Amino acid sequence: MSSQARATGRGTAANSESVNHRGRARRSASGPATATAPLRATMKPYAPAPPPGAQPPPLWGNEEHVGALLGDRVTDLVLRREVVTVDRFAAPEEFRDYFKAHYGPTIAVYGANAGDPDRVAALDADLADLARRHTEAGVMRWEYLLVTARRSG
Repeated sequence: MSSQARATGRGTAANSESVNHRGRARRSASGPATATAPLRATMKPYAPAPPPGAQPPPLWGNEEHVGALLGDRVTDLVLRREVVTVDRFAAPEEFRDYFKAHYGPTIAVYGANAGDPDRVAALDADLADLARRHTEAGVMRWEYLLVTARRSG
């Protein structure tokens, strides 16, 4: 079952989490088939190596991994694929500039390359090209995994 949401510009569908007062948690995460996966792949050559033992972000978009990670610490686990429609960027450069200013992993990658203008220019070009490849009729559709669960106990 899939539903559609609309991007409001207040964040991205990459990763978000909330827990209400009754212990019900909701987490959304992008997986390997989403627009943020190519975003991460585009940034990877420019990024510093992750710390030892760090799990790759796409694993949060994998139902089996999430289920195993949460294990018996949760009940009422529901995993559902959804799609967010992003139509706020009139040009590929607007996509690049938005993520450059507002998305933590992109900000970090630009920071790691700030001393090398040639690498920054190459990253700029690669991110704009990414947006060009993933935009159809002015719209991007990003799939994500919505995880809803209740803490055990």
